[in-house]
This record gives sequence, C-alpha cells and structure tokens, in this order.
Amino acid sequence: LLAAYVCAHHASYLLWQNPAFAGSFLPETMAHAAPPGFFSTLLAGASLFWEEAVHLFFIISGFCIHYRVAARPGDEGFRTFGTGPYLKQRLLRIVPPCWAAILMTVGVDMAGRALFPALYAQPFLTRETGTGWFHFVGNLLFLQQDSGPVKIYGSNVPLWSLHCEMMYYLAYPLMIALVSRLKWRLAGWVGLFAASVAVLLVLSPSVMSLLTRVLACS
Repeated sequence: LLAAYVCAHHASYLLWQNPAFAGSFLPETMAHAAPPGFFSTLLAGASLFWEEAVHLFFIISGFCIHYRVAARPGDEGFRTFGTGPYLKQRLLRIVPPCWAAILMTVGVDMAGRALFPALYAQPFLTRETGTGWFHFVGNLLFLQQDSGPVKIYGSNVPLWSLHCEMMYYLAYPLMIALVSRLKWRLAGWVGLFAASVAVLLVLSPSVMSLLTRVLACS
C-alpha cells in the first residue's frame, strides 16, 4: 500500500503538479490540474504525505529484517545470525531488480529523449540526475545520491531510496556484532538510534548550509 501511494505521488508530481513537467506532453487543459474523477482525490492526497510513506516503508523493512533475531529468546538470535547467508539473501532481493530497472531506464530514456526532448531538457533532470558510464556504474554499485558525485541515473529518480536500503543492509551485521557484545542491549540500540539521528542532523542540507555560513562569517 505504501509503495502504491508513493507511485501515485510520482504520477501526480510528474504529470500534473510540477510546473517544470506539466504540459510537456499532456493536453494543455490537463497541464495544471489532476484528472477528473476518483483519481484526482488519490493523486492529490499522494502529494501530502509521500515522505512519511517512504519512511514508513523503511521502518517496516527494518522491522521485518530484524524480527528473526529479536523474536528468539536470550542470545539465540545473536548466536544463530550468519552474516554470509544474511547478505546473500538481501543482495539477491535488491541487486537483480535494481539492475533490471537501471537497464530499463537506459532504453526508456533513449526513446524519451527522442520523443520528448523538451521534457528531458528540464533543469530538474539535467541538474539533479546524471547519464554516462560514470553514473551508470555508480548506480549499479548503489553509490547514487542527490548531492553526488554519483548522481541518480537518468529519469529514474526513485533510485535514491535503493542507496539508503543498501547502506542499511551493509550496516546491519555491524550493528548486530556491536550490540551482541553489550551487557545492556537496550541502551546499545538507543545509543545507535541517537547516533543515527545526530549524523542525519549534521549531514542535512539545512544544517550544512548553516555551518557553511557560520564558517564564512568567522
């Protein structure tokens, strides 16, 4: 349901609400308004809480991954956790679909640039996404970020989320190894959560912009 909600947001943003895209390939009468009928309510609502939907998607994913360890009594979950089988399972779930999506993006964008050159020339795509071998290989390795240097490949903007998922997959065994060695494990999880929040706040664009201005003034 959350994935469908986010897809509806993408459709609404791309086709009807974003002034950079609106009207590029739709009839002029539909350029700045959602289509009439049932979908107008759905698409309008999907533009309100899409960020929360993505975050909930990540939370559910993390809960499902950790449940096998947390549900076992005592130290059994930590003792039976195997990094190798875990990474094999996670990578098989994320790598083939991601690579298939990137290859599909290459073909779709080639056709899109030929059919809708004005759409692909919009600053939103030219400024925040990248093409060519550097960005292509970087996305295959899950290194893509909005701020670069490896940018999201082509028009497939949702690829940013797969970078976040991969970073979590790789960090999870390290968290298990750390917490399993702590006497007070609840404190360990709380500490990891607090550290994650602190890192996110420090690395957020608004905080980084503030620090840059402070350093410039000093």
